[in-house]
Amino acid sequence: MKTDPVVSLSIAPAARAFRLDPQYVRSGIYIAIGFLLIGVAAVWMNRVGLGPPNAKPAAQFVVSCVIAAAGLLPLGWRLVVDERGVWRRRICRWELWSWDDFGSGRLKHGFHDRSLVDPERPWWRRTLSLGYLTEQDSEQVWKWIQLAWQPPKPDACPEELHLRYGNLWRGRPVWLDAKGIRIGKGSTQRAYDWNDVELLEVRRRRHERPDFHTLRLKLPRRTVHLRRTMQYGIESRNWKGAEPEQLVGFLLAHVPADRQVVLATAEAPRTPRELEVRLKESRKQLRDVYWLRIFIVSCMVGLPVWGWFGLGWWRALVFGVMLVLYFAVFQFFYRQTQDAHEKLPRAGEGMSRPAGNSEVESGAKRG
Repeated sequence: MKTDPVVSLSIAPAARAFRLDPQYVRSGIYIAIGFLLIGVAAVWMNRVGLGPPNAKPAAQFVVSCVIAAAGLLPLGWRLVVDERGVWRRRICRWELWSWDDFGSGRLKHGFHDRSLVDPERPWWRRTLSLGYLTEQDSEQVWKWIQLAWQPPKPDACPEELHLRYGNLWRGRPVWLDAKGIRIGKGSTQRAYDWNDVELLEVRRRRHERPDFHTLRLKLPRRTVHLRRTMQYGIESRNWKGAEPEQLVGFLLAHVPADRQVVLATAEAPRTPRELEVRLKESRKQLRDVYWLRIFIVSCMVGLPVWGWFGLGWWRALVFGVMLVLYFAVFQFFYRQTQDAHEKLPRAGEGMSRPAGNSEVESGAKRG
């Protein structure tokens, strides 16, 4: 592949290469340095007699160096946009997502924000994610992709849905139709009319997406929680029997509009109701992280007392290093949460739309 490809003017104005967000590069370097320090610490502890009797510090140091070097390899990840499509480089291999692929109608939204999934590719490389870019670069590449991308055609809203949610041993069957909701079976089955629904809360990455990552359906004396999680690149759900797009479209078409709230976690709120929920949750997250920082600082202040009473200065030192690392992590989370909170508009700012959701209208059309 050429390093400076010629881009098609119909997609992008000039050839562009995009690298990892600097914060991920710094994190990778810090992790590599941490593994090197672990190897140095193993050698030092053996020299001063603090290590286990059968330790092999030289081998531990070599292993730490190998892990540190291997951890630097993903930092070479990058994207290049050219006349053929979007090239992705992972480790040392380039992979093409052509403009024809984007226009084929088979690529759908991935689990993460600004990501697409190609079901025809092997599972380990079927997801193209822009989440590793800076926010500005991600928006730019996504605009180019949208010029060529043809989302899959939505399925017609079915007359009824049948799913099962919960764990393996206590999974409950659920039937949804035009009359309402039925949960359970036999003598324990409960039926609810659509007017019985107290709240439908849908959380998705962006308003434009037809899926969700968490859904809460509040009924009289019962709440149904549906969620999607991603671990080690594999998505898991606490229900089966219906796709997220089908399920949320069906519910938005049948639940009364005044009992719906759709939250888009990766963009600004569109309705006063969404803003109210987002502000409340943001304040709670700020409080939680703040008090965690206070707790860690209190522990750090108590370390000299620990060493003074003869519990071991070297143990206090090791514990202190761990606390400093934890404090750095929570400080990062606090800044991220604070920045997200400050970006939210305050009540009455930019909330010109009515309290209803645009998804309600589209759901009603599908119904």
